[in-house]
Amino acid sequence: MREAALTLAEENRSGDPKETTQGPFQMALLGVSPALMWHRSCSWARLEPMEIRTGCRSDAAEVAALHAESWRKAYAEIMPSSFLAGPLLENRLELWFGRLDEPHPGAALFVAEEAAKIVGFAYLIPQSDGRLLLDNLHARPGRTGSGIGGRLLAHALAWAADEHPGSSVYLEVLRANTRAIAFYERHGALRTDERACRFEQGFELPELEYTWPGASPA
Repeated sequence: MREAALTLAEENRSGDPKETTQGPFQMALLGVSPALMWHRSCSWARLEPMEIRTGCRSDAAEVAALHAESWRKAYAEIMPSSFLAGPLLENRLELWFGRLDEPHPGAALFVAEEAAKIVGFAYLIPQSDGRLLLDNLHARPGRTGSGIGGRLLAHALAWAADEHPGSSVYLEVLRANTRAIAFYERHGALRTDERACRFEQGFELPELEYTWPGASPA
């Protein structure tokens, strides 16, 4: 199954990763009250700097664990519980060690990292029709709404525009995953197709295709 943005739809509604990056001096210039600046500066003091970097084989186990956790959280009311309670982690470990041991030509894994811990990731893979599939885009459950997904998406689309100029980027998302759909639409994706996703475990669910034409940044 191809999937993306299982937990990202709880990103902030503005979709702007800079929304909380103004410091006290800048806020004073904007006329924000000292009380509010104190409150917000306490929040800033707790923030860890986030880095987005290219993933590597040593990330496989941590990415797989985050992937399985994300599926179980986002699909709890969508997929059969027997499927989610099954050997999902083992399946994700096999997937990610396979992908990183023998990388697909032109594919790219990006991980968002804070304090040496992966808090999100994005994975893109070229398709035979010339497009790029954004096959995975996840923020760690419990960290949604903090801008991780928006920054990963912007990074992935910028990379696509640089490395595959003119190529469209698309993803597939389950129709019932309405929060994820809202996230993509806020970031400029256009609905381009609809079909059924068939799982090897014997069930199927309707899914939608969303596209960023020409890999334009969100």
